[in-house]
Amino acid sequence: MIGNFLNKIRKDADVMSEASLMLSSMVIACVAFVMSMINIFTKAGVMTYIMGAVCAWFTISVVMFFFTKSRWQLLLCMLCAAYVLMMYFVISGGVDGFSIVWLLVIPPAAMYCFRLFYGGVFSIILGISLIVYMWTPLYNLGYAYSEVYKLRFPLVYLFVTFHCFIIQYRVFVASEKQQELIEKLEHANRTKGDFLANMSHEIRTPMNSIIGMCELIMRDDINDSVRENCYNIQNSGRNLLAIINDILDFSKIESGKTEIIEEEFNISSTINDVINMAITRMGDKNVDFIVRVDPNIPAGLVGDEIRIRQVIINLVNNAVKFTNEGYIVLEITQAVTETGIDLKVAVIDTGVGIAKEDMNKLFTSFQQVDTRKNRAVEGTGLGLAISKGLVSRMGGSINVSSVYGEGSEFSFVIPLKVSDGSAFVHINNVETFNIGVCMDSKYYTNPKKEEEYTKLMSGMCKGFNIKCKKYRTIAELRQAVDEGLHTHCFIPQNIYVDDKETIISMSESVKVIVVQDKFNAISLPDNIKCIFKPFYALSVAAALNNEKHVVDLGEKKKTSPHFIAPEAKVLLVDDNLINLKVAEGLMKPYRMNVVSVESGRAAIEKLKTKDYDLVFMDHMMPQMDGVEAFGIIRNMEDEYYKKVPVIMLTANAIDGVRDTFLKCGFNDYMSKPIEITMLDRVLNTWLPSHKIVMLDEK
Repeated sequence: MIGNFLNKIRKDADVMSEASLMLSSMVIACVAFVMSMINIFTKAGVMTYIMGAVCAWFTISVVMFFFTKSRWQLLLCMLCAAYVLMMYFVISGGVDGFSIVWLLVIPPAAMYCFRLFYGGVFSIILGISLIVYMWTPLYNLGYAYSEVYKLRFPLVYLFVTFHCFIIQYRVFVASEKQQELIEKLEHANRTKGDFLANMSHEIRTPMNSIIGMCELIMRDDINDSVRENCYNIQNSGRNLLAIINDILDFSKIESGKTEIIEEEFNISSTINDVINMAITRMGDKNVDFIVRVDPNIPAGLVGDEIRIRQVIINLVNNAVKFTNEGYIVLEITQAVTETGIDLKVAVIDTGVGIAKEDMNKLFTSFQQVDTRKNRAVEGTGLGLAISKGLVSRMGGSINVSSVYGEGSEFSFVIPLKVSDGSAFVHINNVETFNIGVCMDSKYYTNPKKEEEYTKLMSGMCKGFNIKCKKYRTIAELRQAVDEGLHTHCFIPQNIYVDDKETIISMSESVKVIVVQDKFNAISLPDNIKCIFKPFYALSVAAALNNEKHVVDLGEKKKTSPHFIAPEAKVLLVDDNLINLKVAEGLMKPYRMNVVSVESGRAAIEKLKTKDYDLVFMDHMMPQMDGVEAFGIIRNMEDEYYKKVPVIMLTANAIDGVRDTFLKCGFNDYMSKPIEITMLDRVLNTWLPSHKIVMLDEK
């Protein structure tokens, strides 16, 4: 908030300065043009030329300003034109010298246009020129002013100029106070950043211990009750960590420090991650998660996949929180543009909905709508604010529509470049397929749910350009199969259970694919294929192509390593004993020789043996922090100390900290809590290749 406010102050000041100069220049040009026309009709030849020249001068200057954006150029133009024009008024005298009265407008006008003391200085220069002309023989060259006029007008003019200087001084004092306020706000902004960095470190440190210890406990031989309790503790710890990440993300966005990194990616990996998250979050809720994806979305997209996935997960998370029955639909489509595609993502739910009076609160920080009704729903109220900020940074827009009590639809559009225009999923020999789908209404308590599944299948078949027909009963489908109309049949699990013998009989003449719930799956005959909910274009294509199912939603990700390094020696540096124990436990499956020390000085002493292959260095330690210890190690006299890989292991997750450590010379960066996949990557990257023994994956 503070960062945005500061940026707004600076931006407004620049805009006001440019706007005042532009406006003044354009007004003068217009007035000069009008005066030039009047002088043509009054046959005032000299004034016609002067006014025409002033009009042309200011018009050219304004046009030049659009290209150069130089305020000094425009300012100089105004000064020169105004001085020449005013001195002509003095010399010509106009009607009995009345035109000189316009000089009184110069001080306040110049103050307004130039904002600082330049207007006053210009007025003084013009005033001196006026006095020199009136009180020296120069006045014989032009209009002859009377002695009284020559005495009074300069005094009045200088008085007005002096008065403007007083006003300008007050403005200057106010500007100084404003600058002082800006400096205080900048200090507050820096203080807030330091606080967030410290908060991140101090909270992540014990969270690393909690989550890591739970992981170690679940690796032991424990009973199911203890395992379940430990899993719940770990899951709660990850939820708390997610809240911390939300706060940090929001801080980055509102300060304008969020980086959008465009890289090539495939939408399928993003969808798989979202599906896994959604299934885990929904648990045993009576909610169907339906995924509709255009199979013709390009295989190679260029954008920030991490941020896109984060926004989708935020929207799906919200839908899961506020939907207790019915369905949630994730719809991903595209619109082809000249530069690539517009990726369109919509999340539709049958949840509690949003009242009209609460719509304006949706994208506001730290707010949840209908808090009395949704008091039990966890969250910081930052998810939508973060999503809106990220979508805006990626050049897109986000929208919402809702009916209170019936559900909501959140959608966003992001422009993406295309690196590979081929479809991200395809079916081999598509012309040979003819699909029959059995969807009996009696199995759907919610007619809208049946409609959504119908749209899912028809949309996929249309995208794949496959013939597809829906049947209300298994008897109708059986008759169509007997007539040889179909090559493949998709049948829900509940229909299979009720008409098992009929479907097994059908499988002798067509390929039968049963759509099952992963957590309540039943065994099937070998000649009947199975795909799990939520199924979408990728899993359907895998079944039709007779490929191995791509997404295994129900199983936990493997935590066992795919390599060992029994000859490798690793040094762990951390002042927290529990963190050391957690890190040692997580590295134990790799069978490495792990040595732990509690300070930077101790690490330096250990490294004198020159037999460590890798060093994990904590950041914030008393007496000597990780950066200082690293600097000493790199400056020690031996080539070993210049080359030994040192990995920064820290709980500081503030944006940009990774780049900061890499610029300091660290080989890599790993944040706490330690993620198994990240640890696996770092060890595989930095351990000597000849000491890594790959394991056979079964």
